[in-house]
Amino acid sequence: MLFGRKDAANRVRIFESLAVAVGYAMLFIFAWRLSQDQWYLPAGLRAASLLFLPMRLWPAVIIGDAAAVLSNRIGMLHKYPAEWVFGSSVLLMPSISAGAWALRQYVGPIGEKLHLTPLYAAALAIWMGLSNSTVNVVLNGPAGDITPSSFLKFALGYYLGMLLILLPCLLWRQRQTSLLVPQNFARDCMLAGSVIAALHLIAVLCTDAASDQRVSFLLLMLLPAVALTFTHGWRGAAAGVVMVNLAIGFIMPNPNTAGAHDAVAYVAQQALALTGTMLIVLGSVISSHYESARLLGIAEREALSIARNNVFANERILRSKAVDIAQAQAHINFTRHELTQWLRTHGHSRAALELNSSGLAHSKLFNSHLAALYPLGIEDLGLYAILQTTVGSGFLGNGAQVKLKLRGYPRRLSLNLQLAAYRSVADAVTILTSNGAEEIVVRARCVTSRKSNGGIVLSVSGASTSGIETEAARLASLDLRARAFALGGNLSITTSRVRVYLAAAPADADYLAAGENSQTGPATV
Repeated sequence: MLFGRKDAANRVRIFESLAVAVGYAMLFIFAWRLSQDQWYLPAGLRAASLLFLPMRLWPAVIIGDAAAVLSNRIGMLHKYPAEWVFGSSVLLMPSISAGAWALRQYVGPIGEKLHLTPLYAAALAIWMGLSNSTVNVVLNGPAGDITPSSFLKFALGYYLGMLLILLPCLLWRQRQTSLLVPQNFARDCMLAGSVIAALHLIAVLCTDAASDQRVSFLLLMLLPAVALTFTHGWRGAAAGVVMVNLAIGFIMPNPNTAGAHDAVAYVAQQALALTGTMLIVLGSVISSHYESARLLGIAEREALSIARNNVFANERILRSKAVDIAQAQAHINFTRHELTQWLRTHGHSRAALELNSSGLAHSKLFNSHLAALYPLGIEDLGLYAILQTTVGSGFLGNGAQVKLKLRGYPRRLSLNLQLAAYRSVADAVTILTSNGAEEIVVRARCVTSRKSNGGIVLSVSGASTSGIETEAARLASLDLRARAFALGGNLSITTSRVRVYLAAAPADADYLAAGENSQTGPATV
């Protein structure tokens, strides 16, 4: 009887391993057919398998991965040596599993600390890129991912592919945890998904439009994800990032084509990688503080205020991360310049010209829209200067003509308050343009006093041509109300005017005095 039970258990394990290997191989091939170098879904399948499955199933995963990769590369025998075709198929997954083992051993199981999810994905993406490059060099395979720009493209594709699969898996695992599921989560996700789908359709139809316009529509997809984050915490961030990731990924033509590259989508993907990481971290902070407040018996509205105030306290941390990304982009530009010089020196002038032109276009698009997503210069230049820059670039207004009438000294206000005012103006413009306004006037007046913490009054007006409230306007008004509540202000929204008053928090009093001497005159336009 004892041996019979052992034999039955062994048969179950064998069947389980076989099912995992076959299922993994089929999913890998399916994901591979939908992928590009800059959006590589099998990387997400590899990461999810190694981070969520028990280690006793890793041999089955490695076998399934080897079979799937070999089936894709067996047709390359006429182009690459046999040792690379067969060797890379066998060696790549064990190398990647070593990185996953190190993360599980020293960082901990994924899901225990939700704010570390981007760390798992980024670390595995870099390790996967290094492993792939090493195997290619050792086995005389393709060396196209050795240059810094190509390595960045592959690493970004791995990272986005991992986020696309890891986040839904974590949402499923967290469905019955102590983290509170906010009210109307499914409804708001459907609304956000509708807005993202509409923007995706517009971007697809703009195939003959300028790349700037198409990138703008892609970047606007991030706004519903931001609204979901502030409304539903980590779950909202995960759902929003996944929806935007899918929308941008499926807009790229020619999937699974060697060397295929969509420059317009690549700019949006870089912005998604940056903002998606920030939103996941912010969402986990909101969720943890909301849960702590609920367990302490604090009322739901007061707990939401505490969570949002904590988010504003982390704005400087987000700024430093944005600076790091900008510095990384500058380093990429420097590396591209060196590579261009090398190509010219060795007689490849045409390739150098093409590389330089595409690189400069990428940098211009990325830098112009990064300022709209996170205004890095607001601390040095102030709110009004950033608004003028954003209006001048055409990003703010979504095609409508925007006029600014600004009064007061925004540099006397805290950085958090200036950031909140900037985002409130963007939300108000979204509400009015969604109602058909073609000319918008933005009025802002800073209220500062030595006896109080001060604040800012915003009035955004425009003639409405439609009385129908769109999903974009609904999400923008939801985000606007939450922000006004968090800063102790008030809000009034009509079809033709949005009025907002944002008050400075008591903790910002020290910042006011520091900003008084930093501006010499009014910023009236």
